[in-house]
Amino acid sequence: MGTASKGSTERAMKKSLHTKLISVLGLIAVVALVPGLTPTPVWAVVDCTPFLLAEATDPGTDADNDGFTDFQECNGITLGTTTIPLCSGLMARRACVDPDSKDVFVALVRTVTPPSLLSAPFDPVFNSTSTFDPFAGLTPLGVTPHVVPPELLGSGRQVTATQKAIKFTESQNTNVDYVGICNYGTPLDLDGCVIYTLKAKNFIDSVCNSAGDTRLECFVYVAYWTWIIQHEGGHTLGGLVDQSLYNARFGGYHYKCGSNVTMEQCVTYTTKNNIVTWKIPPAAWTDSDTANLLLK
Repeated sequence: MGTASKGSTERAMKKSLHTKLISVLGLIAVVALVPGLTPTPVWAVVDCTPFLLAEATDPGTDADNDGFTDFQECNGITLGTTTIPLCSGLMARRACVDPDSKDVFVALVRTVTPPSLLSAPFDPVFNSTSTFDPFAGLTPLGVTPHVVPPELLGSGRQVTATQKAIKFTESQNTNVDYVGICNYGTPLDLDGCVIYTLKAKNFIDSVCNSAGDTRLECFVYVAYWTWIIQHEGGHTLGGLVDQSLYNARFGGYHYKCGSNVTMEQCVTYTTKNNIVTWKIPPAAWTDSDTANLLLK
């Protein structure tokens, strides 16, 4: 069995997944439609009515503690010419923002030269799937991710005056000892989330080729990249892993290998009869992770 060693480094408050670790690492507006009458929204917790007045100003309240003020979410979040509106009626939750439940914005910067390995459309945060395994994304944490083009973000990843996006930058540099790295903290803290796609691909290729496994199912690039992004993203969503659980043997703020959760330290695999079986953790979060989610 290939398992991850326990030597993850932590420099400048960053968490990384090492290659020697097997290459790592409710506002709902209920609208009743009555013929001849104008639908009247019924607010859940935050009453958006005063925030929608022409003379309204932003008092800075943030009922769901996601870094976006109630005023901002009631009026919708605008990035360039794109507006993500206030949730109402039967809108899909990802298509709108809600001052009663957490929202987070995520951007993925792909390499241009050489061409990106991340085939578009690639949605690593919300229910991204591959032929290997589906991923539940961030929604079990109680936060709705909105994946936006990076060029829509303001300077410094700014989404609004009060909140920033999480930005992942793809790199095909292989002269590193890890396949993913991200700052420890919240979206408002330092930038620095990088996914080393070629380094990860080379590792998968080496395992499959060494085993003589030529099946397409062995080459789990998307599943692996997705897990790296979700894992590293967890480090910039408040760290997630409770500080009391810090353990240098697991690379710091990680769970031990084999825990079958997103924030475990490593990916493992077994080889038998020229068949590689990958054990890539699903997008699964512990109660502690959910309790420790921080967006500001």
